[in-house]
This record gives sequence, structure tokens and C-alpha cells, in this order.
Amino acid sequence: MAYLVKRKGGWLVRWREGGRGAPVQSSELLPTKADAKRRAEAVEADLARRHAPGVGVVISWAELGKRWRDAMVAAQRTERYAEDGERRLSRISVNWPPLDKLTRAHLAALKVGELRIAKAALGWARRFLDQPVPDILDARPAKPQARKPRADLVSPEQVNEWIAMALAISPPGAAMAHLIATYGHRAQSLVGMPCGSFDLGQTPSLTIKVKGGDIVRHGLLPATVAILRPILDGRDPAAPAFLGPDGLPWTDGRAWALWWWRYVSKGSGYYELKRFAITRMLDGGIDVVTVASITGHRTPSLLLNTYARTNEARQQAALDAIQAAQSGAHLVRTA
Repeated sequence: MAYLVKRKGGWLVRWREGGRGAPVQSSELLPTKADAKRRAEAVEADLARRHAPGVGVVISWAELGKRWRDAMVAAQRTERYAEDGERRLSRISVNWPPLDKLTRAHLAALKVGELRIAKAALGWARRFLDQPVPDILDARPAKPQARKPRADLVSPEQVNEWIAMALAISPPGAAMAHLIATYGHRAQSLVGMPCGSFDLGQTPSLTIKVKGGDIVRHGLLPATVAILRPILDGRDPAAPAFLGPDGLPWTDGRAWALWWWRYVSKGSGYYELKRFAITRMLDGGIDVVTVASITGHRTPSLLLNTYARTNEARQQAALDAIQAAQSGAHLVRTA
């Protein structure tokens, strides 16, 4: 898959023939974007012809996944993105017939995201590999996917129990859980933080790089300082603040999340802590813009739609507030 690059005075077409380590090739400077698009289509067609499976040969799903991955890499997608596309295509095609025997019902049974990947890969195979894919790429899901009900907000008692369990296993891991459950940060933002990101002096504060690259700085509660001080005191400011149970830095946020899920919460994801923190801040009367400034969300609406949660206790408190507001009010009957 070729891609376009804007340059002063025109457009370039670039592509990579082979794996990710292959050199990037480039066309001459073309005057218009339309010319560049036509050149990109010609390059893609030429690449496909040179690597085509042969006239009348129907490739397997595994072969399609591999070729699709290579095409995404050639189009300058990341290796992780390309491998994820191949993996998902392999998963959804289990027990499917060959490409030329595929029916509309097979595609209609997929979820929206999986259907998008399948249609893209099949369309590419039909266009560039001359595969006999049936004319079914306009298929839609048979019925709308029902949304999963939102999980209730976890209780303060459960959060305290989890953090107490984590303290017994790994105090640095428990400190990360406390920060997530108190300030709503991401595990990925915390795992690589140096000790110098924390100021535990007279006015304790935390400086953290959040998702999107923004730098957030906010104060710390006394309870947070009490948990962090034995972990950070006397350490090099450049050293990673949080080490795993093996004494080594966490490789990434997913490694910590897996440890939390497997050894502490026994099946509950750490996002329960994040939802707990954000909902508690909103309950405390903090406006959503200020909450977003602490958690690092650029869009307050995303924060509300993704993380705000409720439970029966909060619903009952809302009913009590409605009852109190209506007490003494004159209710007018309507005919």
C-alpha cells in the first residue's frame, strides 16, 4: 500500500516493498494530489502483480492475513497495528469457508469493528490479488449490537481492601493503586515516572505526563504523602519511582494492570479504581473541568461518558434529595 506525502511544490508517493526493515522507496515529485493518487494506485497494482499468488489460485485465510499485514506495514502503519489486524482477521475467519465461498451471512454475523477489518482485507485481496471474493462487501451487521450494561461503581470498602492486599504484596504497586483511585491517573502514565516527579516537601505535589503528552501538576493529600514517603525517601530523583515485586521497573502499564488483575483484585480491572476516583471527585462538588485538569483529560465530555458511574447508594441519595426538594411543595393534580 502506497501513501502520499505533501512537499513544497507537489506530492510524493512512497511505499515499502517487503517487511518493516525494507527501505522506503519514493517517486519523483508530482505536481498535483490527483497525479499522486493515480501513481499510488499504479504502484500498488504493480506490487500486487509481482507478489500475486497466480491466476486461479485462492489463497488461505492465513496467507491473506500475512499479506494484509505486510501491506499495512508498507503503508507506514505501526508494527503493532499491522500485527493486530492480522490477529483479528485470523480470529474472525475461524471455521469460515475459502474466500470464494464466503457468504453475506458470514460478514453480517460480525461485530462492527471486526466487519470493518474483514471488508477492508477482502476488498484489498479482490482488487490487488485478483482473488475471487464474492460481491458481498456491502454487508451490514444483522442487528444492532446491544450495549453491555455499565458496571456499578465499586465501594470505598472494596477499594480499601484491595489496596491493603496490594500493600502486603508490593508497596510500590499499592502506591500506584492509591494514586489511580485518588486522582484518576492512568497506569501507563505512572509506571515510568521518576522519583523526581514527586515533591513531598512543605507543599506536596505531583508532576505527571498524561495521555496526549500534556504535563499535569497538582497537589497531593497527606494520605498519599504517607504512602509515598517510605518508597521515595533517599532515592535518586532520576530512578523509576515504582518497582515491581521483583525489584525491577514495570515494563509498561499493562504489566502492572495484569499484576493487579491477577494477584489483587482477582478479576476486576484497574479501571474500576479510575472510575471510583473520578466519580468521587464529581460527588465532592468539584466541577468537571477541574476534575479533567487533574486526570489529564482534554475533553470533559469524554471523562463523563467513559468514567462516571453510579450505584444503588448514589441513586437512593438522589431520590432523597428529590424528596427533600419537593417536601412542602403543592402538587397539582391533572385531569
